[in-house]
Amino acid sequence: MRFPALLTVIAPRHPARAGPIAQLAGLRGLQVARRSQSAPVLASTDVYLCDTIGDLGLLYRLGGPVFLGKSLAGSGGQNPVEAALLGNAIVHGPAVQNFAAVYHQLDAAGGALCVADAPDLQAQLATLLTDAATREIMALRAAAFVHGQRGATDAVMAALQPLLAAPTGGRNA
Repeated sequence: MRFPALLTVIAPRHPARAGPIAQLAGLRGLQVARRSQSAPVLASTDVYLCDTIGDLGLLYRLGGPVFLGKSLAGSGGQNPVEAALLGNAIVHGPAVQNFAAVYHQLDAAGGALCVADAPDLQAQLATLLTDAATREIMALRAAAFVHGQRGATDAVMAALQPLLAAPTGGRNA
């Protein structure tokens, strides 16, 4: 299934990779706009390359399904928490060992789904792009999961408080 009006946003973890990514997209006949060059997104733009630091929160707020990279090629995956917190349906590959517990819980909560390979990714993204209800339910579940995990710092500090307030045993600080 093709989506002629689809804008694909790519945000490489390392902005220095933007040049090769733009070149590869260009070789495939895709029109690329780069954020670092303040290039406008036009109707003819196929790929918006966010090659700047600190802008993922802005991009995640645009909504839509999010594929988090480094998860198909066995590189360990990227952190899904910000994408989930900002209400995105998350798609990822099986190689998420860097954040395995979070992905497992997000999958179980219905806020993320694991794809096996590129054809499966294409099929699942097509479903999420055409089925707004499923996409919105996943996004709500992802955000609810992350919101439910808040409070760890307060709990740790409360547990440490008796130890921090204990006498030092006669030592001078």
